[in-house]
Amino acid sequence: MANNVFKKYYARIAREGVMKAVLLSGGIALGALAVTVLISWFTGFKAGLWLGLGIFAALLAGLTPLFYIKLYRPTAKAIAKRVDKLGLEERVLTMVELENDTSYVALKQREDTMNALSTVNHMLVKLSFSAGLIISFSVALVLGASSLTVGSLYVADVIPSGVELIEGSKTLETYTVSYWVSSEGGTIVKYTDDWENTDPVPEEITVTEGEDAPFAVLAVEDETHIFVGWTDGVTDAYRHDLNVKKDIDVAAVFLKYSESYTDAQAPQFNMPDIDSRPHNDNDLPPDPDAPPTPSENSSGNGNGTGNGGSGASDPGNQIIDGDTYYGDSYDQDHSSANDRLGSDDSMGEDLKGGINDYFDSLQPGSTTGGSGDGSGDSGLGGDGEIGG
Repeated sequence: MANNVFKKYYARIAREGVMKAVLLSGGIALGALAVTVLISWFTGFKAGLWLGLGIFAALLAGLTPLFYIKLYRPTAKAIAKRVDKLGLEERVLTMVELENDTSYVALKQREDTMNALSTVNHMLVKLSFSAGLIISFSVALVLGASSLTVGSLYVADVIPSGVELIEGSKTLETYTVSYWVSSEGGTIVKYTDDWENTDPVPEEITVTEGEDAPFAVLAVEDETHIFVGWTDGVTDAYRHDLNVKKDIDVAAVFLKYSESYTDAQAPQFNMPDIDSRPHNDNDLPPDPDAPPTPSENSSGNGNGTGNGGSGASDPGNQIIDGDTYYGDSYDQDHSSANDRLGSDDSMGEDLKGGINDYFDSLQPGSTTGGSGDGSGDSGLGGDGEIGG
């Protein structure tokens, strides 16, 4: 009976219980959403926004019926208490308690209560919510809405992550990057696609900690030098320093082609594969077109009586085209020199005499026939002295 009487009141109070369950579960779900999304934003996990929304939906759907059943589902006594507050002076509560009593008094009490209820409008039962529940839900709602806004902006790449904001607020160190040439022989230019680029590199480049150098550099050789490396061990002519976290001061090392490995200023570098050793003519293959050597044509007999080292076949006595014996043109050249000496009044007699003596020493007859007791096999006649 009580249920039939209270039906119109039950529906209203039950609606209140559902709303309370939604507020309580919604506050918890919004709090979980805010925590999940904010942690994801701070750590840079973009999928955290969708994870937080999933957690919110699951908590709201799971906790609302649970809280309604355990906390807010109305009972007959709870309804009676609420209705009695409308001025019925606990008549409804008494009727509920005496529902199974069949005594005359109980019957009269129920009859009196039913008459009183007929005069009370069920809409006078007001919905009641505790201040703590409303405040808690309001705070959770603000946090949830704020986290959704931040998470959405981060996912859309409108704002950076929390870690990036904190790192960006730090005062970062600055470092100096310097490139220079250790010696003459080459230059350093900014690297571009233009091979004829000659843009110079500043003496000092300021770089913020963790950033890259603003441009790459290239060590450029000249015609007489070769690049062998940088003083920090880098061997490529091209270099671009990335993620700078300290001062960089390096020099490009250039060496002349003629220098050997031991001449390098930075011996830790691998020298290019260039044979810079001085050549020895004895190591070269014979030239088939070269004039014969004295050993091939001399007739020295080991006692200094051969043709001599100054014979017509001696390569040292070949002039003009490498194949003409100088004695064949000696007379003409000597005569021409005497004519010039005779017509030159500015030259002293001593100097003229010295020049004549020089030509006399070159006379072919004065250079033939060595004499000596050596055992040489060349046209020099062994250890023989040149005759005068």
